[in-house]
Parts: sequence; C-alpha cells; structure tokens
Amino acid sequence: QEFADAIADACLNQYQSLPNTGKPSVKGTKHEWTILAGICLAQRAPLDHSISTKRKSNQKDLTIDNERYEISVVALGTGLKCLPLSKLSQRGDAVQDSHAEVITRRGFIKYLLDEVASYHAEQPSIFEPADEKSQKLRVKSSYSFHMYISQAPCGDASMTELEAMQSKESLLAHMEGKKRKATDQEVDYNSLSLYTYKFKRQKLHKKSEKISEENDLESTTVRRGRVGYQEFGILRTKPGRVDSEPTLSMSCSDKLARWNVLGLQSTLLAMIIDPVYLDSVIVNQMFDLQALQRALYGRLSTLPSEYSRLSRRMLDLYN
Repeated sequence: QEFADAIADACLNQYQSLPNTGKPSVKGTKHEWTILAGICLAQRAPLDHSISTKRKSNQKDLTIDNERYEISVVALGTGLKCLPLSKLSQRGDAVQDSHAEVITRRGFIKYLLDEVASYHAEQPSIFEPADEKSQKLRVKSSYSFHMYISQAPCGDASMTELEAMQSKESLLAHMEGKKRKATDQEVDYNSLSLYTYKFKRQKLHKKSEKISEENDLESTTVRRGRVGYQEFGILRTKPGRVDSEPTLSMSCSDKLARWNVLGLQSTLLAMIIDPVYLDSVIVNQMFDLQALQRALYGRLSTLPSEYSRLSRRMLDLYN
C-alpha cells in the first residue's frame, strides 16, 4: 500500500505543478471536473547500491523491504472526451480518444521512443539488448511501470459501482429520455453492423445462422457506454449522454485489457522492442477489486494458452 500511495502522490504532485491552463475550474455554481491518469517508472536497487541514473526533478525515493525505489512520472494525461462517429477523420489527423488513460499511453509511447533513441546514442536508457541473436531491445529488469487513475476506467471495470448507484427511477429516466435521437439498441445495432469488419461482425452478432435479424442484438457482446450496466465482462464503447451521437471508440477497460496482452508499446515499436507491460494499476474513486480483476485480466482467461502467462501479469491492484 505504501508503494501504491507513492505512485499516486507522484502523479498528483506532478499534475499540481503544471500551469492552470486547461485544468478544470470553478465558475459560479459550475464546477468542472476531469479524470487524471499517469504512468510512473520505478527503478529498484538494494539499499547499499547507488542508482546511477540522472536524478529527475519529479523523482520520489521510497524504501520497502530493504530495497530502494526511485519513482518518477514519465507520462501524464487528463480527459474524458472522444470523437463521435461523424467526426472521425478519413485522413487519420484527429485524436479520436482523449480519455485520460489513452492520452497517458500516447505520452508513454513518446517516452519509449526517446529511451530507444538514448540507447542508440549510447546515453543512459531503460533498455538493453533482448538477447545476443536478436536486434530487439527489452526493458532492464530493475525497472517497472505503474499506472495511477483517479477513477475506475470506463467500461466493465466501473459497471459494478454504477449498478450499485443506479436507482429504478434514474434507469427509467435514461431509457425514456426525450432528447434521445435513437434508442441505445438502434445505435448499437446500426453502428456495430456498419462499421465492424465483416468477420468480426458475424462473430459478435451471430451465434448461429438460425438467429434471426430481429434477435440479433441478444447475441451482441458489445454495448454502447453504460447501456445494460448490469451486464458484466462484455465489450463496451465509451459512455456518453443519451442525447449524444455515439462513438465507436472502445472503453478504457477494454483498452487496458488489450494492453495487458499486447503491451503498451505501439505496433511500430513492437518491431524493435519487446512488449512493455504495466506491473500495477492504482485506482482512486469507484474502486472495486472484483470488478477490476474481471475487467482487466479475469475475462482474458479464454485466450489461447500462449497468452495465459500474460493475462495476469499486469495487475497488482491498489486503492
């Protein structure tokens, strides 16, 4: 727990040190808010061993079980917006997903690129050769990465808490909202049917050829945002107001689960470095251990055996 608190403190202190531009503000009775996420690098060394890397201004020292850790923030992001379907750019020149966890991961990829460049420039780096035969790099064993999130990731990881807070009245108001442009079922069906690759669409929407189109939604394993919040362990798109245009961007729970298997590095970086994983995730608000375990690695148990060693690797989970 002390380690988790140190990760959270490092991210919060780094955020507080930034200028107020772009941060939530209080305007009269209107209180803005956002989600904060960050990734910290933890370098481990025995108490009698001097860590030789250059000390950073945001570095925090911690001693646990006769080992010393130097913790520094390497990526930080805030946000809870994403582009709706109609705003997606065909040129790929717009950021589709601006949720805090995704923005942080984008910054982390930039950090990895800088570390690769430092290695090839023979400067201090977190990387070392993966093996003698391969030209790929890997993260040195003395380093680990840890993510802090100020609220449980959207999607499956937060559904249990949302169910506990939801009343029958609020559910009815949601389902009968007068501002809605279409029912959530209609949005789900149209968006996923039109914009999912054909073979995936067949897998998602059809359990057999005998299922009629009218019953197609019953076999769907993807939901829009918080629709059907009492359903757990399924894929979800980003949440949004009932009167808003839907997005095809997947929830942060789904993206974290994917990174738990594939790694945080990009596809291009995967060509030159071994996968880079998170060793822990620290969540502040809406923390539910069972829901986080299910969302971030528990539902990956059906993956092929070659992925089995990865599906639990990520998570020590802390509040």
